[in-house]
Amino acid sequence: MISDITLRFIDACRHILKEGMASNNKDLAMKLGTSPQMLTEINKGRSNIGLVAIQNIVNNFQVNSSWLITGNGKMFSHEKSMPDFYPEGIIRLNVGESDKISGIAASEEPAGNNIPALMQDLGLPLIPACKLRAFLKSTNDGSPKSIYQRYRIPDFASRGAEFLIRMEDNSMSPAYGNGDLLACKNVSGSNFIQWGKTHVIDTAQGVMIKRLFDCEDNKDAIACTSDNPRFPRFLLHLEDIISISMVVGSIKFE
Repeated sequence: MISDITLRFIDACRHILKEGMASNNKDLAMKLGTSPQMLTEINKGRSNIGLVAIQNIVNNFQVNSSWLITGNGKMFSHEKSMPDFYPEGIIRLNVGESDKISGIAASEEPAGNNIPALMQDLGLPLIPACKLRAFLKSTNDGSPKSIYQRYRIPDFASRGAEFLIRMEDNSMSPAYGNGDLLACKNVSGSNFIQWGKTHVIDTAQGVMIKRLFDCEDNKDAIACTSDNPRFPRFLLHLEDIISISMVVGSIKFE
């Protein structure tokens, strides 16, 4: 099903071509970071738009990201009114508003400092541990997802954070306590893991938050440790890992 965001994206593309901001469909596709074939599929309503194209249409053509995501405001950013933010730098989406972000494909999402403007505008989603697998799957295949709470924290976005998750025990105390929010970046499929750093690991037995270390004696496993000495070190076999996300920041609660 084509999302409302994709329909607004198509309208913006038509306006860009009409105003001569791109010479033709091929030129527009190149500036959006996609192929002419994919842009044709999107314009024909056969595919939803991905985050890279959303980022590029916002950055390269000054399309108003608030209008693109929610339908509020004007099509172009120089005409838009600023959204209302909470004084503490937090933005929250109500349940009804969150439905408007369905149908965004994130498989093309760049890492590091090249975070899509969409993520910076809407904020990082707070994902319950039990929903992590579904969330990561939805960002990979572009399927709709419902997220009801987002936090706008620019420092986390600049570090490549993609979501927040809540610490639910004291195994990583004193670094992270029960209830703290951890900003995470999915590194699944990467051959480079920063040993000694804290990661969120989704396994067949559930989600755990541990420091990861290379296991020299067993290349088919990694060593998982807790900062709290009451929790013993253990080995986790690679075949049992579904996803790995690195913690790049945190919000502590006293």
